[in-house]
Amino acid sequence: MLQVLIGVFAILFPPLSLFSATDPLPMFERYSTSDGLSNNWVKCILQDEAGFLWFGTKDGLNRYDAYDFKTYTFDASNHRSLRNNTINFLQADPRGGFWIGTSGGVERFDPSSESFQLIEALPNYDSLSASLSQTGIWIGTAEGLFHYTFDSDEVLSLLHQTEDPQSLADHMCRALLTDADGNLWVGTDKALSRVDAKTRSIQNIVLGTQGLDGSHINDLEQDERGYLWVATEKGGLFRSKSPLSHSATPSFENILSGHILTITFETPYTLWVGHRSAKGIQILDINPETNSIASRKNLANNPNDPSSLGDNAIHAIYRDKVGDLWIGGYAQGISHYSKQRKPFHVFTHRNEDSNSIPNDTVNALAEDESRIWVATDKGLAYLDRDDDRWHRFPSLPNHPSSPGTNGLYALHRDSAGTLWVGGWDEGLNRYDPETNTFQKFRSNQPAGQSINNDNVFAIADDRKGSLWIGTIGGGLNRYDYATKTFSYYTQNLEKDGYLHDNYVNAILVSNSGELWVSTYNTLNRFDYQTQTFKHYTRQTYQGAGMSNADLLDIFEDSTGALWLATEGGLIRFDARTETFSQYNQTNGLQLNTINAIEEDLSGNLWLSTNRGLLKFIDGIKAQTHPKFRLYDSSEGLPGNQFLPRASLLTSDGKLYFGGTFGIAHFLPGQIKDNQNKTPIALTELQLFNRPVHPHEQESPLEASLNTSEKITLSSKHSVVSIHYAALSYLDSDKNQYRYRLQGFEENWNEVGNRRAATYTRLPAGQYTFLVNATNNDGLWSDSPRSLEIRVLPPWWQSMWFNTIAIIFLIVAIYSIYHFRVRSLRKQKLQLEDQVKERTNKLASANYTLAESKEEIERQNAELARHRNILEDLVKERTAKMEAALLLAEDSERLKSAFLANVSHEIRTPMNAIVGFSSLLDDPSVTHAERSEYVELIRENSDALISLIDDIVEVSRIESRQITSKRRPFDLDLKLDELQQFFKAESGSRVTIRFLNRNLDRPTIIETDELLFGQIMTSLIGNAIKYTKQGSVDFGYQIDGQNIILYVSDTGIGIPEEEHEKIFDRFYKVTQKVSELYRGLGLGLSITKSLVNLLDGEIWLKSKPGSGSTFYVKIPHKKTDSPNPPQPDLPNP
Repeated sequence: MLQVLIGVFAILFPPLSLFSATDPLPMFERYSTSDGLSNNWVKCILQDEAGFLWFGTKDGLNRYDAYDFKTYTFDASNHRSLRNNTINFLQADPRGGFWIGTSGGVERFDPSSESFQLIEALPNYDSLSASLSQTGIWIGTAEGLFHYTFDSDEVLSLLHQTEDPQSLADHMCRALLTDADGNLWVGTDKALSRVDAKTRSIQNIVLGTQGLDGSHINDLEQDERGYLWVATEKGGLFRSKSPLSHSATPSFENILSGHILTITFETPYTLWVGHRSAKGIQILDINPETNSIASRKNLANNPNDPSSLGDNAIHAIYRDKVGDLWIGGYAQGISHYSKQRKPFHVFTHRNEDSNSIPNDTVNALAEDESRIWVATDKGLAYLDRDDDRWHRFPSLPNHPSSPGTNGLYALHRDSAGTLWVGGWDEGLNRYDPETNTFQKFRSNQPAGQSINNDNVFAIADDRKGSLWIGTIGGGLNRYDYATKTFSYYTQNLEKDGYLHDNYVNAILVSNSGELWVSTYNTLNRFDYQTQTFKHYTRQTYQGAGMSNADLLDIFEDSTGALWLATEGGLIRFDARTETFSQYNQTNGLQLNTINAIEEDLSGNLWLSTNRGLLKFIDGIKAQTHPKFRLYDSSEGLPGNQFLPRASLLTSDGKLYFGGTFGIAHFLPGQIKDNQNKTPIALTELQLFNRPVHPHEQESPLEASLNTSEKITLSSKHSVVSIHYAALSYLDSDKNQYRYRLQGFEENWNEVGNRRAATYTRLPAGQYTFLVNATNNDGLWSDSPRSLEIRVLPPWWQSMWFNTIAIIFLIVAIYSIYHFRVRSLRKQKLQLEDQVKERTNKLASANYTLAESKEEIERQNAELARHRNILEDLVKERTAKMEAALLLAEDSERLKSAFLANVSHEIRTPMNAIVGFSSLLDDPSVTHAERSEYVELIRENSDALISLIDDIVEVSRIESRQITSKRRPFDLDLKLDELQQFFKAESGSRVTIRFLNRNLDRPTIIETDELLFGQIMTSLIGNAIKYTKQGSVDFGYQIDGQNIILYVSDTGIGIPEEEHEKIFDRFYKVTQKVSELYRGLGLGLSITKSLVNLLDGEIWLKSKPGSGSTFYVKIPHKKTDSPNPPQPDLPNP
């Protein structure tokens, strides 16, 4: 509560010293040629409609997208390129695009075609300035003034005529401004000219009168109240004494001196003035009531401060759409200032600069009426807020004007205003401001008259007239102001009520007057009446929320709650109920180590850590769902490593935190998140990792990607990448992205700060690409950027091809039918003739048979005699043949099996083909039945072809006609093709999935691509064949110089006793699955032979009813692709 009252008092009655203290200067981010800028002399700046920033330089035009610069320069081979590289002005075109003034004329940039057009109607003079009119654009050149009309291409010239006082004051027109009434003001090298909007008549403000200096005019601005501001080369800055609407020839007053090149209003009453000389920038704050300059602030480059202005010669100042300012310099490029940047400021040590702190390691901070005191590893110093300068105390041993030479760790200003300083081996020191000396208390002095240990880490005074000193090794010391004597509180392991241990690192006297002491791992509560301590240890209170880590600091908030900073998180302690609440990584606290704690005037807790500053939003409310916000060096902090107990809330509400980098200080109310939602641009389209542009041969872009609403891709564009950027320029590396392709994927891809989306082998169809982005503080745009994408099918899947194929099929079926009918009729006539002929022959044969009957009977008797002889011969030869057969069975077994299987497998489809063919000419068969018979004939024909293919393949393997030819190919692309093929083949009965695809870069292997494809086709086809319903998955794993492929299904499975036989020829599984497949049993045998040709091996894992997984291990020669992720191989 005391801190809140102090803050309110400070706001209502600020100390006088605060009015003279210098406000922190704006901080800039710099860009130069080392960041991609084409030239460091930046002459003009513009932000286009899409949000891109454009910088015109001495050597080229640059587009900036918050990450990269894209440079446009003259290219003799490209008629659409920029014609001249010296850019003098950039002017937005209300019709889209913008105008560019160069040293060789005026050009216009069309963002749709990304091309430049030279305005040939205008003269090719050195074009210096521009201003829009109602019908066109005014161009100021080194040779006069010209007006170009958009619709008619007409050009009006207004030139300087020496003998005509009503002509333009001078031919050199460096600055143009169209005022609120439509009149044009022209800044020349001789005077200021006014061109009437209606009559085009010219009035000149004569040199030497109206308060204008004779130097040339560089820039013009009109403020919101109508006053005209004039920047001149030698006369400085002028302002009209009245709004322009009050007088056609206003008088002027001089505001600033100097060589001024450019002026821009940051706000209606804040003007930024850029000088040519080493003055840099002056910021003028205008009092709207008195119209006077309320304050001036100078900005200049500081070689020791990388956040200072980059250049002292300022040629351009531009305010963008969100109010950020972009500064163009003569030699050092661009400086960017944003009010959205967190205004964290820093005090650091600078060698040979007495106006800096003694050392960057800051251990303690304190405040008095006009000074900020700092204890460092190299001595003591204070900031005098009256003159904004640092003053150091000498670091001398045993010197009255020095608190010591070693590290100082404790500062405390007691209720009487006395400053006390403690340090390592430096004891206790009391500062006397009258003599600017220190009274030293050391342990070598008599007991009771000084401290008992010289390592002082904590100091505090209470309301009872005592100063408490915490030491490392000597426990707690007490100094009595009245008696000027010391007493000591130390550890006593044999008795209760003593200090827990002798290492005291923090002391707090609460608003209620209680004394709290931290001894690293224990909180000690002192009872003044009994002079004893109560211990809150981690062993006793850990279950109630007490941390298991060491304590680093104690803090009391405005509600009276105690907060403990520990190495294991943040702890809130309610002293009345003696309850603890712990905050750590389990409930929202991002970091465990808390070094120091302060409360701002809004009830937020600020926690210094080893990785930045944490804001505990509304922390004093002890929320069950806490909200934390981490700030680190990427958001303006000078560093992330803060130190224990090094913190201070000053009377004016400012926070100071010490660390290893010096001191970070800021006003908490000014630390706000960026509320500007970012526009999103599509920056580049790539096909097969190569950028494509409009006007290129076979480019899918008819206009630039960012201006396109839709694009059409052919089936050949199998690898497409879309690059995008959030045009939020503050800390752009913190912008976050997510994207998805509607029609292809359901969920968003959360990709962090990655700025490209890549898709491979998209199926034909209509899609919508969506991308959304945040700004640097995580605020998402309201709506994502979209792009319609149409992917055309390959020619064999196109509508026209399908139509032709259907017509051809109908014609073919009709032709076959017609041919069959004619053949059957012809056969019928032939059969009738054959029947007649054979009937006649049978009649003749009957007659002959009758005559031969008697001869036959005679011959039968003879045959009976020979029969007995033959039977004996047959028995003898049969025995010999059986013996020979036994010898030949082994060699002929495979052929017999082959013939048996072939005869069976050929007979089945042939029976179907013959049977259904015979039904085609049956007049009772309907058209639908006839179509069904034709389809069955086709299916059985395909089965015969597949059977013949297997027979041929076995023959080729046996005759060693197949050899392997190794060459590199894209493994992921090959497997993706197989996935697409089998998806189409299997339909919806079986789900085909290619897993473990490498999306980062292609995986290139070297082996025989044809044999590899045959192996995988056989295994995947086999898996589909034996899977009635379910899924078939396949993928790979790189194992050194080998690749292990797998095909896994959810089919019928294979008994373990058949695992070895399954690869034998003509072997089939014994389960009854004939309704699912048929075949010779050659497929896996062929596959194994192909694997052997590649020096590989094949095996399987399977259980009946649980599916099967086949593995193939093949050696390969890896080329330039990285290993993909190594998943575990699946088991069935």
